[in-house]
Amino acid sequence: MTKKFKYLAGLLLSVSGILASASCGNPAMETKKPVDKQQEGAPKDLTPTSQPSNPVVKPAPTRENPSQKPVNPEPAEEEVEHNYNITPKSVEFVNVFKQINIPDKQTNIYNVEGFASPYVEFTEMFLVVHKLMGRRGLELENDKKPNTWTYKIEHNGDFSLNWKDNTITFNDSNIFDFKNQDPTNNFKARMQVFPTAISNLDASPTVLNLSNYGIKMIHQNHKTYVPLWLFNLLICSPTYYNLYYNGSQILGQYFGFTDTDPVSAPYRKNQLNNTAQTPEMRLEVYNQLRFIFENFYGLREFKGFTNFEEYIGAENKAGLLSTDINENTKALVNILHGKLRDLHTSYIMPSFYNDPNVNVPNFIENTMHTSLIELTPQLGENAKRVNQFIELKKAADQANSANHQKYGTYNLTFYGNTAFIKFDTFLSGSNVIPGTGQIQDPDTYLLFLDSMQRIQAYNKEVETGNKSQGINGVNAELALPEGSKQIKNIVINLSMNLGGSVTSMDQALGFLTNQEIRRYSYNVLDKVLTQESFKVDANGDGQINNKDVYPGFNWVVLAGNNSFSSANTFTALAKHYKLAKIIGQTTGGGMANIVPIVLSDGTTFQMSSNTTQVVLGENQKPMGVEGGITPDIEVPYDKFFDYQYLDNLINENSK
Repeated sequence: MTKKFKYLAGLLLSVSGILASASCGNPAMETKKPVDKQQEGAPKDLTPTSQPSNPVVKPAPTRENPSQKPVNPEPAEEEVEHNYNITPKSVEFVNVFKQINIPDKQTNIYNVEGFASPYVEFTEMFLVVHKLMGRRGLELENDKKPNTWTYKIEHNGDFSLNWKDNTITFNDSNIFDFKNQDPTNNFKARMQVFPTAISNLDASPTVLNLSNYGIKMIHQNHKTYVPLWLFNLLICSPTYYNLYYNGSQILGQYFGFTDTDPVSAPYRKNQLNNTAQTPEMRLEVYNQLRFIFENFYGLREFKGFTNFEEYIGAENKAGLLSTDINENTKALVNILHGKLRDLHTSYIMPSFYNDPNVNVPNFIENTMHTSLIELTPQLGENAKRVNQFIELKKAADQANSANHQKYGTYNLTFYGNTAFIKFDTFLSGSNVIPGTGQIQDPDTYLLFLDSMQRIQAYNKEVETGNKSQGINGVNAELALPEGSKQIKNIVINLSMNLGGSVTSMDQALGFLTNQEIRRYSYNVLDKVLTQESFKVDANGDGQINNKDVYPGFNWVVLAGNNSFSSANTFTALAKHYKLAKIIGQTTGGGMANIVPIVLSDGTTFQMSSNTTQVVLGENQKPMGVEGGITPDIEVPYDKFFDYQYLDNLINENSK
């Protein structure tokens, strides 16, 4: 049976002879053999075009006359039809995160004899969550290659399911990333974003062989069934949306449920709580972890492993396979926090089979009789250093209060001819303390813009000698201290910045130059290099032009081991493009984007994804920054808030 449809903007259209997906007959995909669990393939080059507001159905290419048969035809591949006992169960899909407009609706979960994990029919489930794709269309055609359905996501690319070989093939895993539909990502009006350029560093497609992990794709009665957790991993998780099955409902939540969030509490309580797990369940969960870490964990090469079983050791494997809920929970804690010690990887919520009131920190303390800090010492070192910095800053600000009084803020300090702007996170939008209306963490772009306006007003007052009106009339009656100097150096202090929004980081970087900035990411599974380019409205006038620059300043970045994730990337780009001099200590790394993961039992954790932030080295080869960025000038930690010391150091090295 040939099945062909186009899903477009909420409507399923039956199409007869007018749709075709050219990827179905891709010769490269037909001749490539699936890789085993320790091999990685890479996709073809795929550069997305701009997305039209009203996608259209394109006519199919002209087909050959069926009467014109080849002289030596190859024997047709036999179609495989499975014969499993599959029992459908009607369940409600509930979208918990209402900011994404995915309507609640009835759908089906499928129990497959011989498998413990719940299954979904692939196309049926795709249509439930299709609004994650925005206005992208979806094409499916299965009449060009036996035992294969190829799905084409409009403007993203295509992927294929082959139930005979039990493989999933795609040219670029970015096809599953729809984050530009994310309703929380609405601050790009401050930027001019140029077309993304994507290049493959290896011509092979990526082939995931499910058989290596005891995972089964089933094709029966012209329908294709996959485990819900696998569907979720491919289609939803990359967009920070996750699906759960709690025994009675399929639940959708942005990023994922947590073990402390009050919104999650009603959903953590369900019919699976405190029920027994079978050995079959534990084996499937174990195989899920093998599949995920050997194919989707972005730091596996940096951590030095290709084989998950060998990496975690026999004791942790036995713990994961145990039907004792405490033992398998403890094993996962040991792996995520004690073994990996990757600050982007953390256990967010235990499985639904735990007591709903159990949370990870309490479990570690009460059941394992240890702490997160003992399991991951870097957490303790970072916390200790932050407390040290807070005390040093408090003392330095008190000693420097006269210079700080008129134009300074908590984030902006003046000393000599140097201004210090401190960012403790990269944030788009402002965090408000619940119930107070008070801003806890200000939007980084607005904070930077405000700081630059204050620095300019400070310099104008020093230059003219006339007392200005301050900022919005605040402190207008105050005069600058006698002997105040023009600000020539601006230090961006990232010493306590553990990261945050990449968009916010891009915007902050744009204050250092009015030139186009190119940021590169590299997918370690696909071997795909992605270039994102942008300019920033750095003066806040609503226009992107050559005026978006602050000439005459010597830019400096102060960073150290607590400068992690986006702060690490900011430091890397500032150094690579020679936008600023780097002082301090080696940064803390964290080059990978994060991805939330949900297992079939409801276990939720986040980990470093395959998408890693890189700079280009010799021969345009991507270079990872997980090991941190070394400073141009080393500064001891106890001098990070010694304004006089830093002012003198910068001036001496600027001669």
